[in-house]
Amino acid sequence: MPQTTPEWRANATEIELRERAAEMRSEWSELTKLDRTSDDYRASKDDFLAEMSDIDVNLNLVQRAAMTRSAPAGALGGDIVEIRSTGEQVTSHEGFRAWMQQNAGRDRIEGPSPSVEVRDLVSLGTTGNLLAPVQQPALVGIDRRRFFLRDLIGSVQVNAAAVPYIRELNSAANAQGAGMFVEGGATPKPEAKIEFKQELAPVGIIAVNIPITTQMMDDVPMIVAYINGRLVYMLKIEEEDQLLNGDGTGSNLRGLLQTPGVQTAAGTAGETAQSIAEGIMKVETVNGYVDGVVMNTADAWAMFTNADRGGSGFDAGSPFSGIPLNVWGLPVVRTNSIAAGTALVGAFKTGATILDRKGASVRAYDQHANFPVLNRVLLQAEERVGLAVERPDWFAKVTVA
Repeated sequence: MPQTTPEWRANATEIELRERAAEMRSEWSELTKLDRTSDDYRASKDDFLAEMSDIDVNLNLVQRAAMTRSAPAGALGGDIVEIRSTGEQVTSHEGFRAWMQQNAGRDRIEGPSPSVEVRDLVSLGTTGNLLAPVQQPALVGIDRRRFFLRDLIGSVQVNAAAVPYIRELNSAANAQGAGMFVEGGATPKPEAKIEFKQELAPVGIIAVNIPITTQMMDDVPMIVAYINGRLVYMLKIEEEDQLLNGDGTGSNLRGLLQTPGVQTAAGTAGETAQSIAEGIMKVETVNGYVDGVVMNTADAWAMFTNADRGGSGFDAGSPFSGIPLNVWGLPVVRTNSIAAGTALVGAFKTGATILDRKGASVRAYDQHANFPVLNRVLLQAEERVGLAVERPDWFAKVTVA
């Protein structure tokens, strides 16, 4: 079996490395025909895997060098810092790589790939022809929304399909049950009451599928682009929408804005900051400590750019002085997940909890429907998540206009 030398691989161009990688796919097919108990097979397999790994490393180096040379004027220079993306976590996972090697050169892929949990998102997408002979070294980013709820709300790992929890009712009023007592008098000691309600927070499944061709499956960067550019990002869009707006019917979660007991504030027309202050006041009235404000992007910027009455700038300050984009000393999270005209203020860290049953995971299947005869593979991503709102009165939905 022909082998290249380390010196050749270190000096080869990207096209040469890709051509060699293509040759190795057919060589692997021949290698699998050998007696797997023989010394010849074991030695050839070790040499093959070592060469494949070296080609992969050198191809990455060539691509990164090309990216550095083609950087636009004003771009950051210096050393390239490697950040493992979602797709790289999947394709470099030991179990996933072993599955790919096991099925290389076979007419039929045996079994689904192992599930690989991924946690960090990287804004990476792709456009153009995915099967171009020479892949561009830099992928063009796609539209991405900012996610925030996982930064505002605490989360816990759970092992149940539904999580029961106890919520105290009328807690602010009942906390006033203590009083003074005169010893020896006719009036008994004050009697208080504590009211509870049992709640059940279901853990829902968020899932998405994308079919790809087996040619893309053979090309690991294409898998990286698909996973980073679409699948996990789609899960997070739906997760954020469910945590905010889910109506609790069917398989939907019950989001913060739809939870019974969340307070409302009508607001003052034309005074966004004053309206938010009304919501903060309502939460503080029941002893909640507001730690964040969620607003639609358009509403937030309308508030920040409202001209002050003195005519010297904006209510938020000068746009050229590094002003903090907050209101009443609270961080303002701008997101399109919340509808324009509505803001949510609340004690996010203490008033609610995200329930993580299963993090975002990706699997690959080739036996779906008629995929085997169409040379297709189904990439499937899913996660399981729930939301418990222990103190809905520590949140206020505010009308801003």
